[in-house]
Amino acid sequence: MERALQDLAEGFLKEGFDVHVVVSHQKNQLQVDVVNGVTVHRMPTIGRFFNLPITKWSRSYIKGLSPDILNIHLPNPIAMGVFNTLDFKKIYTLHTNRVSSPIVNFFHNKYLLWTLKKHKSQVIVTSQYLRQWLKRRNILSETVPLAIQSSPMVKNNNVKKYDLIFVGRLVKYKGIPILIKALKDTDKSLLIVGDGPKKKQLLKLIKSFGIQHRVKIVGEKRGEALIKCIDESRVMVLPSINSSEAFGLCLLEGMRRGLPLITTRLDSGVREVNTVGVTGLEALPKNANSLKKAIMEILEDDLNYENYSKNCYSRMSTDFCFNGYIKSYVEKLNL
Repeated sequence: MERALQDLAEGFLKEGFDVHVVVSHQKNQLQVDVVNGVTVHRMPTIGRFFNLPITKWSRSYIKGLSPDILNIHLPNPIAMGVFNTLDFKKIYTLHTNRVSSPIVNFFHNKYLLWTLKKHKSQVIVTSQYLRQWLKRRNILSETVPLAIQSSPMVKNNNVKKYDLIFVGRLVKYKGIPILIKALKDTDKSLLIVGDGPKKKQLLKLIKSFGIQHRVKIVGEKRGEALIKCIDESRVMVLPSINSSEAFGLCLLEGMRRGLPLITTRLDSGVREVNTVGVTGLEALPKNANSLKKAIMEILEDDLNYENYSKNCYSRMSTDFCFNGYIKSYVEKLNL
């Protein structure tokens, strides 16, 4: 969600709005920075509970900012509880309905639905999946799919060093061990761009399969460095194992550079980004054989590969245009 918020805030700034972003800090201290013209207030965080930040959200601090509108991005149950008590116009943006373990998720969603029904505020969602999920619970919402500020859409003719590229945090729900296992008995290469708590485990797995020469982990990359990695790869793959993968912004990065996609069949916005048979292929989650089949099919069918690539460019200009995204968001906020 961090990248999505950053791009949204900068988009509002370019439209002439005074934008303040209030987020959790990784440390137990208040820090205020200006990032690309946007004032970012990082609130003290004392720890985490089931991977949710325990942040000292301050009602008086938020009041001091005197916002015309509070656009509250969810899930964030502690922030939601504090901000709900403030007398400002509120608009909720829901990115996912999954936060942690099943039991925590159950109680979180109970609280989320109660809040949205009680306050009757406007709700924006990032996918049709979430819109339908809320509709079945008698909550109306409007869909604004995410988009990104990124490099121009150009045909990249770089030499392809890697068959596949994964971009993202090295965490459990991303399903990277499944991807590595899918490549074990192939000759295909993979570039893993990212960092996180599962890095050592992944390096150990790669070594145990003896595929260090064709599966590399290079750490987190941003800006031009990330674009270079994408341009040196043929296919963007996102093997996530559950709907904690709410949308998959990295897929848009790949599409903008003409990379076909391989994703997994999830109940989330991922299926709305990758249109199966149009922009790429889909595999079953947690299934290395299904993923291997999709990888081999997309890499060994040159005609379909080119069609997927062209369709990625097309969808980026129509369905995920950043300027259109910002204008649509402004309209939904009634600014």
